[in-house]
Amino acid sequence: MYAKHPRLLGRCHRGFTLVELLVVIAIIAILVALLLPAVQAAREAARRTQCTNNLKQLGLSVLNFENHESRLPVGNMGWHHPTGQPSNAWMGFTAFQQILPYIEQQAVYDQIDWFNAPGCCPWAQMHDIQIPGYQCPSDDTKGRSLWFYWGPAYFARSNYVMSFGSDRYSPDSRNVQNGSCRTKGACDHDNDGAFREGESRKLRSFVDGTSQTVMMSELVAGRCDSQPDCGVFDLRGCWAEPFMGPSAYTHRLTPNSAAPDSSGYCPSTYINDPIQPCTAVSGSGQTWYVAARSLHPGGVNAVYVDGHVSFHDDGIDHFLWKALSTIAGEEVLSGQ
Repeated sequence: MYAKHPRLLGRCHRGFTLVELLVVIAIIAILVALLLPAVQAAREAARRTQCTNNLKQLGLSVLNFENHESRLPVGNMGWHHPTGQPSNAWMGFTAFQQILPYIEQQAVYDQIDWFNAPGCCPWAQMHDIQIPGYQCPSDDTKGRSLWFYWGPAYFARSNYVMSFGSDRYSPDSRNVQNGSCRTKGACDHDNDGAFREGESRKLRSFVDGTSQTVMMSELVAGRCDSQPDCGVFDLRGCWAEPFMGPSAYTHRLTPNSAAPDSSGYCPSTYINDPIQPCTAVSGSGQTWYVAARSLHPGGVNAVYVDGHVSFHDDGIDHFLWKALSTIAGEEVLSGQ
């Protein structure tokens, strides 16, 4: 018999030492740690791009509405239809319902009875329709609905809101649902933004220019979806509900401001919430204001009246941010 060569014998039994294995594992762990943030950043970049596209499509839908109607949608409908015809009940329709045919949602739009059924409850089942184009993929809005017990109804969550100007919902001290507002012109619901309560805008009203005026931005949807369980209800981000927060916002606060939103439809327990600070106020709904907010790192997307979309940093100058919301402030803007 022939003896095996010592070198060959040694090679057959050669393996990794414990130290070598630990070094390899440590290197792999470091590579994974370096790779994961890059993967997350790439995913967020894709989500932000989709959000930008959503806002672009919504901006175009508003412009298509204007091309057909020769006016922008009414921000929120109260006691009157845009034709001026009064209603015997609170209508409560939003601009998001008015643009449904222009985002390929004609079947949903056809469910609406604009004169004989108020927007709140008789057709409450429509409130819960999920509209993908109204939802930002960076939020967990998809599939979530708020159970609004005194409706009773479910309200689908959304992430986009119409701009009601630089300060608050409107200057009138009376709540928009106040019966004294039934007569057209009885309550002052005007503001300096692209949208307002009960009235529509025409493009000629945008003295500052359509490319210099924001019409829509983002909102983080409320996270309390069951009012009885939470003890409160947060309507922020409900596209079919016509109030400040669900479907409207203002530029009184800068994007993702640490200052709390002010509304009758947000939980006072959220006052120190790092994502959605909020303080509940009672009484007049006209003093309410809600900031643009998003889960994109560092800022929010906003679409302008001419249809272009821009990303605005949280640290944007407060004067500039307010000026971008006004239709006829005649501000001289730079650094946009």
